Amino acid sequence: MFCSEWSIVKFSGTAAEVLPLKCKCWTCDECRPMRVRRLVEEAKAGGPTLFITLTSRRRASLTPAQAARALVVAWRQVRREYIREHGKGTLEFLTVFEATKKGWPHLHIVARCKWLSQKWLSKRMASLHGSPVVDVRRVHDRSKVAAYVSKYVGKNPHRFEGVKRYWRSKGYLLPPIETPYDAWEDCPSWEVHRQLWWSVAVDLVAAGWRVECNWAEVPPWVLPKRE
Repeated sequence: MFCSEWSIVKFSGTAAEVLPLKCKCWTCDECRPMRVRRLVEEAKAGGPTLFITLTSRRRASLTPAQAARALVVAWRQVRREYIREHGKGTLEFLTVFEATKKGWPHLHIVARCKWLSQKWLSKRMASLHGSPVVDVRRVHDRSKVAAYVSKYVGKNPHRFEGVKRYWRSKGYLLPPIETPYDAWEDCPSWEVHRQLWWSVAVDLVAAGWRVECNWAEVPPWVLPKRE
């Protein structure tokens, strides 16, 4: 199934609402901008106070995917050690993978915590992953958060084998953000049709239904004739 080749329909009395069924894949040209916008909004909603970048040192013994998995393990250990010393909830984060031009992983992190010593983090990353090159920057101007997030987090996140493109800690979002209405999440009251959404809409109008859809995007040659 390709994006929007199927549709979802909700019937209510004599009316019907028709929407395209999106694939929501990062690799989809149509869905990727929506996924990027949602990711950026999540990153901003957490009120980050630090920008952190972890870089994996290139070495012949590791593939980029193996290095990415090792970065994840190292970051989780760093966070456990920080929380053990400073207490539960003291380091919340959202992190995104980026691939360099040579395909090697960078881990961009927007974090909410009092402070994380660059010197300490470099030492721990050298010990855990053999990669002491780290960058830690405090958020001095909240107005710049959107620019940073859009530049690094808002890129198309890279998918290394065995790890997620991005993830966040459970406590990062404070308060929960408002996300765009997603009809598919309301699936029990919708019907799935293996047909293009505009084709379904035209067929329903021909059958006497009052149809709600984005008529502006329906090909003009298939629009139902209006009396």
